[in-house]
Amino acid sequence: MKLRLIVWQAVVFTFKVYMFLKGFFSRKRNPELTDHGVLFVHPPKSAGLAIRKIYFSDEVLRGHLPAVYWRSALGKEYKKVKVFSIIRDPAKRFRSAFFFMKNGGLTDRDRKVSRRLGLHRMEFSDFVERLESDLLFSCRVLLIKHFLPQVWYVTDCFGDVIVGDLLPLEQPEKIETWMSQNIGIKKELERVNETFYPDLDKTNADIESFIDSCFFQKIYGKDIALWKGLVGPFNARSSGEG
Repeated sequence: MKLRLIVWQAVVFTFKVYMFLKGFFSRKRNPELTDHGVLFVHPPKSAGLAIRKIYFSDEVLRGHLPAVYWRSALGKEYKKVKVFSIIRDPAKRFRSAFFFMKNGGLTDRDRKVSRRLGLHRMEFSDFVERLESDLLFSCRVLLIKHFLPQVWYVTDCFGDVIVGDLLPLEQPEKIETWMSQNIGIKKELERVNETFYPDLDKTNADIESFIDSCFFQKIYGKDIALWKGLVGPFNARSSGEG
């Protein structure tokens, strides 16, 4: 476990440095920021599609670029925009990410990755067991953008949060209030791209056991701390949000 964690952390850190450099060398005014003066940093599986469809147009706020990229790309402009992100219960997000990839995701690349790793034919219990036992498999899975910790998206290369407003997904009233106050749109946050869970009770039982494991705590410990700082204790039980 220790070797796996060291290897994974090194690769993830290198990836973040790469995103910083990518932003620096593509520095330009981004047209996505001109309409409302806001920037949405979108960790996957945290209601990004719903945010985009309900509050913005389909043409803006694309992708899952981390805050470190945007701060590097925008330079001084970064401090002039309102930067926000949606943070989700780590256990629910992990569960959602698995079933999202198992079902083929949204893109051809998602489907290819799912089949290459055999996720399309795995049960959740088999998936977490293999994560804990197979070094190569776990490293490959945990570098998929949907499984990267949320803190990777909202922090700089030193681990400091650089997103101004973090809004908890499971408290939609806070998101709705923020949108009303900052972009002037009053709409309810509805579910979009809801994930299907074939056996929710069994899956919840499996993940409740998994989140107490050393593996989950080591990989997503900072996500857990971030979540607790926003809303308190997290849990795996819910009726299937996407």
